[in-house]
Amino acid sequence: MTTIAHISDLHFDRVDPAAVRALPAELHSFRPDVVIISGDLTQRARRGQYRRAVEFISRLPSPRIIVPGNHDVPLFDSLRRMIDPYGRFARKVSADFFPEFRNDDVHIVGINTACRLAPRWNGFWKDGKIRPIHLDELRRRLPPGLVRPGQMRMLVAHHPFIEPPGGHVHGIIHGAARALPVLESLGIDLILGGHFHLSFHGDLRARYANLSRPMLNLVAGSATST
Repeated sequence: MTTIAHISDLHFDRVDPAAVRALPAELHSFRPDVVIISGDLTQRARRGQYRRAVEFISRLPSPRIIVPGNHDVPLFDSLRRMIDPYGRFARKVSADFFPEFRNDDVHIVGINTACRLAPRWNGFWKDGKIRPIHLDELRRRLPPGLVRPGQMRMLVAHHPFIEPPGGHVHGIIHGAARALPVLESLGIDLILGGHFHLSFHGDLRARYANLSRPMLNLVAGSATST
């Protein structure tokens, strides 16, 4: 059986020091096969924030799958946001924007749903999007005819495909309705994300009537932020 540790929304430097101290030992204690971090490592994508986030991550078990969130793209540095939105993430964390882990039990692929220019202006460019380039790469990495018996296929994306209980409908990922039939055809069983700082889960069929089988979205709360 494969053990997966899923955390999200670290938000360095707006962190709880006690959580930062305790979490590495807690994760090591149950010896996960893989650690998933589903975005928002930093608060404002600044160099020092990345440095401290990476130092924290280095104390976690490995291997790791890490994807960016909207906070990992510069907000106030408009020029950098336009010409090099993911550069600091690539240089400080990983240049692989389709990180992957597989064994006999699971095949996991991550994608970058953060946007340089989000589809909807809400004051902070929070929204995310799943794009055709994501689907093309997922088709290559998760060919539908090669699903191994008993192996679960998972996608990691910072922005959720469903809203949490009580609302936030406008915060769900753009492009979901078009993308989900493709994800279904590729055998995706579970989508892991974060973004709302709330822990919840749901079957995507409750929102998207074009799905014919169960597909779950499991959303983590914030691991370390205040």
